[in-house]
Amino acid sequence: MIDHIHHRCITWGRRIRQIYLGKDGWPSRSILGKLSEEGVLGASATRLVQSYSEVLTGEALETACAIKVLDEESREVLFVHYVVIGKGKTKAYRLGISRDTYYERLHRAHWCVDRVLSMDRERWHPKPTPNAKSAA
Repeated sequence: MIDHIHHRCITWGRRIRQIYLGKDGWPSRSILGKLSEEGVLGASATRLVQSYSEVLTGEALETACAIKVLDEESREVLFVHYVVIGKGKTKAYRLGISRDTYYERLHRAHWCVDRVLSMDRERWHPKPTPNAKSAA
């Protein structure tokens, strides 16, 4: 397990779990849901405005972008490991794989996330090349 990637994934998973549980980020009901449940008059008594705050920022956003480009197997094991609450043995069983395979995939996924993040760092923050005049 790559420690700094593990901590990034914990941050990402915690934020995704908050979004899915409705504790933060997304409104509990959409405008269409309000209209269908309360009718036009009932829904108009409350605001028909729907706004979404930025739900992923900083490391969580960078990690989500890195996870997005991985293969399905890696995305699946990262999601299950960091978003779903439970023990690794149970998660592996629900995925239909052995516990050893589960942790091998998790390790490979950590390595892939690290690689994607380091490629992004190199792309946006290239190392300076030595100047030919200063070398002479």
